[in-house]
Amino acid sequence: MNIIIIGGGDIGTELAANLSAKKQNVVLIDKDPAKVKNLSQKLGILVIEKKLKLKRLRWLLQ
Repeated sequence: MNIIIIGGGDIGTELAANLSAKKQNVVLIDKDPAKVKNLSQKLGILVIEKKLKLKRLRWLLQ
């Protein structure tokens, strides 16, 4: 399954870690560059630095 998680806070990070451990394809998006680098190394998944607005979220979900 392909999963996109928006937000690398406690919940998003835990969710990404659990899904990744279950061999799911996970992409995490967060706006903080330092957090993006840290989470990418920690979780071993694709983490993208991007500040998303509601208009872009609608496009992602279509």
